[in-house]
Amino acid sequence: MRVQLNLSENLKKIMSALSAEDHTVHVVGGAVRNTILGYPVKDYDLATSASPTAVAVICGDVGMEVVPTGIDHGTVTVVCGGEAFEVTTWRRDVATDGRRAVVAFAETIEEDAQRRDFTMNALYADIEGNVTDPTGQGVLDIEARRLRFIGDADARIREDYLRIMRYFRFMSQFGFVFEDDADFRACQTHMSSLATVSKERLGAELLGILKGQSWARSLSRFQETCGLHHIMPRSHQYLVEGSFEKPMKALHWAFAQMGVAPQPAAILAVITDRSPKDELRLSKALADDVETVRDYKYSHMDAMSLGHFLGFEKACSVLAARRAEIGAPSPHDKSCAPEAARAAYGAMQVFPVRAADLMPEFTGPALGAELRRQRKAWAAAGCCLPEDEPQDVVFGARVLGNLHSRVSVQFENFGPVSIASGCLNEFAPSFVTAQRADVEAAHTLQMEEYAALRAAPSVSFTSGDF
Repeated sequence: MRVQLNLSENLKKIMSALSAEDHTVHVVGGAVRNTILGYPVKDYDLATSASPTAVAVICGDVGMEVVPTGIDHGTVTVVCGGEAFEVTTWRRDVATDGRRAVVAFAETIEEDAQRRDFTMNALYADIEGNVTDPTGQGVLDIEARRLRFIGDADARIREDYLRIMRYFRFMSQFGFVFEDDADFRACQTHMSSLATVSKERLGAELLGILKGQSWARSLSRFQETCGLHHIMPRSHQYLVEGSFEKPMKALHWAFAQMGVAPQPAAILAVITDRSPKDELRLSKALADDVETVRDYKYSHMDAMSLGHFLGFEKACSVLAARRAEIGAPSPHDKSCAPEAARAAYGAMQVFPVRAADLMPEFTGPALGAELRRQRKAWAAAGCCLPEDEPQDVVFGARVLGNLHSRVSVQFENFGPVSIASGCLNEFAPSFVTAQRADVEAAHTLQMEEYAALRAAPSVSFTSGDF
């Protein structure tokens, strides 16, 4: 097989330099796999017959920088033209304990391939794109969309128990169909050994599962096969009571109907009672997002207000998490799309009142409290004047001129709602009514635009994804 690799000129220079000294060098692993599958390639890694010392000498002689980033495991980083590439000497395992390996340099590419995890990751391509498949199964498995451990699955997992998580991550990422085969059963057999793997590594792989196109199916199979409580001891009652599938289906269909890629924060907020920062050593930013979703999913804030205060994606996360709590929607429930449209509309709106508009009547902490109160009232009223207390949104006739100019610019830039200049000066009930009519018209337009956006979503969902 020959593939069209998108190699940079800098990478070609490294490969050519090593080849010129009679060393074998290939692009290996994910770059070859993703090219065959038609997925984007993030990184290009090289495997070579040259020792790390030889790589350093050869590349150094032609003006490249060589950094011994993983010299104990045969890896150096070569910097060429500002681009950095990892170059690893062929290796074989000497000893493993399920977490780390002691390696020695290998004599053949076949030995190097045998220490890798899955057949689809043991593919090598030269500078011309010619693919070498040492296991004889990698290309066939990719064509069949099948994930298979190299050789004996039990042996591969005992070498590194994190491969259980990688198995489910790749199934999620590429949407492969699970089969009740030896590989799947081997994952189940060794599930308790995940407790020996660091939380950082477990968290990174779980996050990969949650970002995949078939996250719901893969996560549910992981729970069914291994049990998420093995890596999340303080997990939600859903995992203990065996009702995991229902909330996951609800999340899956909610995101699908909103046309939004699944948000890990929403999924984690449903399946764990504890901050992922403690459970899985995930980033503080993600942990904060989980807490936000968890807090707001129990609030009474509507979709438009959520969009205004949290932004569109976080608002959708909250709305989806709410659906998971009640076990809805189904493929036939289309109510999530209007909620998402309102969240999108709210996210575009800018509160027209500033602190200066409320001064000097309010100062200090009272000023901040009043500003927050009025903003909540404004958002709850559909990002317009509250019907019962329209005076809440401004304070005093002396600020009306400045406020009007800001509101006009706001609606010109952020939405189709318009305000007639005379209305602001009177605060008449007719203004509130007219503004509400404009908001409803905007909602209708927003739904039409939202439907057009969903006609070509960036992430596709089907009933087969669960």
